[in-house]
Amino acid sequence: MKRSVMKISISLMLCAILVCSFSTPVAAGPADHGVSVTFNESYREDGKLKMSYTINTGEYASNASDTKTEVWAEIYNSAGKKVVSWKSASFEPNKKITRKFSYDWNNLPTGKYTFKLYLRLYGTIRDGSLYYMNNMGWCWSRQVDHTAPSSVWLDSSAFVTRDDGSYATRIKLGYSGAKGKIPNIEIYDEKGNLMYSAAGKNISYDKGTYAFLWNGFPKDGGVQCESGNYKIKYWLDGSNPKQSQVWLDIY
Repeated sequence: MKRSVMKISISLMLCAILVCSFSTPVAAGPADHGVSVTFNESYREDGKLKMSYTINTGEYASNASDTKTEVWAEIYNSAGKKVVSWKSASFEPNKKITRKFSYDWNNLPTGKYTFKLYLRLYGTIRDGSLYYMNNMGWCWSRQVDHTAPSSVWLDSSAFVTRDDGSYATRIKLGYSGAKGKIPNIEIYDEKGNLMYSAAGKNISYDKGTYAFLWNGFPKDGGVQCESGNYKIKYWLDGSNPKQSQVWLDIY
């Protein structure tokens, strides 16, 4: 099982304990009820980042029964939108547990995120002859500066007609994690001669496609090339190039 230290930056923000908006406003802190949270080392395993916490569950009150500590977590993007969540689980009081929240962050675009760990302590309170449910909750946050890995691939090549009636070969590259990067392309004939090269514009989106149009004429001038097998070399600025061989129709 592959395991390595995480590559994304996680800033400690164990926010001076934030009292969350649960049903009963309280001033008591988690330590008043035996609740504590410790952030352990985060690491990558099987391609996913695992954020680990050691949690001491608490006791609601001496006159409470059925006390439980509910634990769950969520990820929010920089706009405050929830993008990932984990199902909650409840635990018996006064237990020491470890919770690992595993997720493939490569599914998220580059940006700043907030990981939030929530704890809710609840139980049935006896007040004389009356019983009622009471609960309180807290959340711990930490900021994550995530950089998605960039990748590019040959999406398609096609013979197309342009608006002016002329013909061209359209080479379409697919990409991800490429916002702000520049795509590049080179086309070589079967003898290894460079026929065409071009650099695109800064990519505006994290995922999508980028198309180049080649009229079939050599880069340095001369007569139009013939249909045949060509090698297409493509890459994003700052990354290693890739190469594919395709048949191109040229007219």
